[in-house]
Amino acid sequence: MTINSKITLSFILFLNLFFLVIGINAISYLSMFLANKIFPLVCFLDKDNAFLLITIHHFVQALIGLLIIGLILLITDHSIADFGFQLKGFKSSLRPMGLFGIAFCTVQLIGAFLYVYGFNYPLQFSYVLTPYNFIGQFLFQILVSGTSEEILFRSLVLFIIAATTKRYAENTKTIYISTIVISSIAVTYHKE
Repeated sequence: MTINSKITLSFILFLNLFFLVIGINAISYLSMFLANKIFPLVCFLDKDNAFLLITIHHFVQALIGLLIIGLILLITDHSIADFGFQLKGFKSSLRPMGLFGIAFCTVQLIGAFLYVYGFNYPLQFSYVLTPYNFIGQFLFQILVSGTSEEILFRSLVLFIIAATTKRYAENTKTIYISTIVISSIAVTYHKE
């Protein structure tokens, strides 16, 4: 890699970092602004504000991310698969994901049990803990939160980094390291 290529790659990575941090935060703030406008219309579904506002925020955030992806698809020759949307390996991933889900739930339950009963910490929630609120919050966590964040952070961020650096990077290792660093910094600055 020549000195000019290294300088160009460094500059592109810096621009990616700058625009991704600004872009991700702008999407997050815009989606929360819109969620705050929509929430009063449907607040009767969540009287304790336990899950609906943040659910709307994540739906709007996902929609904005998908609109940006759609715009990129319209003006470039990229395919939806370039953003990671594909079914390749779906069936083979079901078993490992199921095992991970069981292991994750087990660790969470043991941790919660130790937290409450082992260390005598009281359960504290920012809302009244009712079955309805618990189910709403639980469904938000398992269905909406990760899906929205994947569209924003994985599909969009990884595509932008790969698309802008592959021409200048000597190998894919450079792209992977750049992706990890930029994504980590962007996620750090992402605020709900």
